[in-house]
Amino acid sequence: DWTLPTMEWLREGNTGAHATMAIVAVGVQSIASWVSSVQPSPYMDEVFHVPQTQQYCNGSFASYDPMITTPPGAYIHALLFVKLSQYLMKLVHGGTQHISESEAYCSSRQLRMINALVFTPATFFVAYHLRRQLHEKELAAQSIAQALLLVGFPVLFFFNALFYTDLGAVFYVLLVYLLWLLKRSWCSALAGVVAVLFRQTNIVWVAWVAGNALVDLLGLDLAVDEWGLSFQMISSVVQTAMQSKKKLAKKLLGYIGVAVLFGVFVVWNGSIVLGDKTAHESVVHGAQMVYFFATCGVVFSATILFGGALLRFMQSVQKAPLRAITTLSVVLLLSGFMLYKSAHAHPYLLADNRHFTFYIWRKVLDKELLKPFVILAAASSAILLSHATTGVHPLRKLIFLGAVAITIVPARLIEPRYFIVPISLLRLHLPWVGWKATLLEGAGYLLVNGAVFYLFVSRPFVWEGQEGLQRFMW
Repeated sequence: DWTLPTMEWLREGNTGAHATMAIVAVGVQSIASWVSSVQPSPYMDEVFHVPQTQQYCNGSFASYDPMITTPPGAYIHALLFVKLSQYLMKLVHGGTQHISESEAYCSSRQLRMINALVFTPATFFVAYHLRRQLHEKELAAQSIAQALLLVGFPVLFFFNALFYTDLGAVFYVLLVYLLWLLKRSWCSALAGVVAVLFRQTNIVWVAWVAGNALVDLLGLDLAVDEWGLSFQMISSVVQTAMQSKKKLAKKLLGYIGVAVLFGVFVVWNGSIVLGDKTAHESVVHGAQMVYFFATCGVVFSATILFGGALLRFMQSVQKAPLRAITTLSVVLLLSGFMLYKSAHAHPYLLADNRHFTFYIWRKVLDKELLKPFVILAAASSAILLSHATTGVHPLRKLIFLGAVAITIVPARLIEPRYFIVPISLLRLHLPWVGWKATLLEGAGYLLVNGAVFYLFVSRPFVWEGQEGLQRFMW
């Protein structure tokens, strides 16, 4: 249970994945170098992340920038990357290299390379193996394509070019899940600790893995119809779990330990948020769920269109019209209530025109005329995605929905980065629906990524009264 997957397992049948991983690393490194050539100095949140990492590189671990609200996982990994780079350079040059760590190895350029050389290819490889575990009949080429779509998701892909925490946070969440599926629960829990060191909300995704582990241990993956989730079934699950609580606690002890450690941190810190807590005050922002599912409808539109989800929904209407129409009505009403009665506009959203969300809010989300269409898009997306994942147990869907809500509903700020982990997990669980859908989604990603990097690099602008160029970004 403590042992890592063998090297034979890593090598077996993965030539195509290895080659693709190398191509991904080279491509991402090229993009990061291109961005650094036009924006060599720290930009946006990098003005906090880079100096903090440079302090670590210089051996100063006592001070921590109070404006940083996340734990030091990214900075610790960056330090390890820097030390390894120095060691390799000394080997190559016979120990004659004497370069200042903070000025060379810990520069913005070098720190951005961590994503290109470590986290992005590693995320691709873990995503590939997750697809192989979750879809055993899927061909290797199909798993590679889906893993490419996961790392190519525009909001995630953009941060290959900057030193942000997102890629490391996603990688470790996926690693937690993969290690559980490989029956390495203690290794999975240890990866969970590291995931939380990147971002506190990752504790929710560690709990999500534990919830899925519970479903596995209780043997609940039996044939149930789309509407098989009921109060009686949940009661039965609770009763079965109570009867096997000692066995379950032993199997899930590692995850329980992660939860205890996180609880100790919250008590010690007085809050989940580190540093400046004023910008991250919790609210009830139900509209976040509407924004999330509307985003999913766009991201997975080809999968929904070509995967038969709409046909299955129509069949469910024919089979049980009252139940299907009632469900659709409830989802629509709930979406409408959340958008109209539980929406917030963070001051950052209204004031910072460097972020695309500034324009999305002004042009779409805050327009009364368009709100019904946003509600319709979110509700139809939620229902059709449920029909697109008919092979997933309803209880797993409920656990996922709960994890998404706990992660994004307390956040006042509308931030697409908050959607990265759940959209990545959806990508892993959606079935293969053919090359047409995959290529269409891939082409869409290429267009969006190309446009985003073009705007960032080639369309800078100036803020009156502030030095330096400003750039568009997620």
